[in-house]
Amino acid sequence: MKKQQSPIQAYIEHATNRWSGGFTIPLPTTPKVLRPFLDGIDVTSSQDIFIMPVRANKTLLDKVLCDIIVARRTASPDTLNELNYLAVKMNSLNEEERETFTAALEVKRYCRSIADIINLTENLDCLFLQPAYSPIMYGEFLLATAQEDEFGCLERLKASANSDDKTLVQHIERLERSVDPLAYGRVAMKEENGTFTKQGYLVEVATFKSIY
Repeated sequence: MKKQQSPIQAYIEHATNRWSGGFTIPLPTTPKVLRPFLDGIDVTSSQDIFIMPVRANKTLLDKVLCDIIVARRTASPDTLNELNYLAVKMNSLNEEERETFTAALEVKRYCRSIADIINLTENLDCLFLQPAYSPIMYGEFLLATAQEDEFGCLERLKASANSDDKTLVQHIERLERSVDPLAYGRVAMKEENGTFTKQGYLVEVATFKSIY
């Protein structure tokens, strides 16, 4: 069985006695694994812990977590538990979910706190990531999808003995040829409040629920 990579690494030291040194530990971990390290720096309660994520993997998640804790100026006693739980959640994501997760972090709508990021992992099904990287690409995708959806209907109209049906088909096809994919994509983006990321076009398709 392939060993899972540690998605987060954290530097831990005593909050007030930093002369005792510190250590970097991969997350997720367990109390049994962590306890000898904490004993080594005289940590007896969560109030004694100073923790900072390490940019070991050089990922967007590393950067976002560091920025969150730096902005706080200090880590709360619950920070280690939150980071550990987030690491557990990260290890449960499949490749497609990881791409959506990374795109969401890039958008910066869902990462004001570690709790926000944990909730993001619980709501990835509320997001849709389309492999389009510009308004014109997204417009072309939407137009192609619409044409596929209406293909059967247009074929029935073409086969109709009613001349009005045939005229309607000609009118629809003329309109389709005149649609500007760039303008169409921009309008759709505005209506959907979507965003282009390095992973593709990201749009929220359902309302997030605060699970964590």
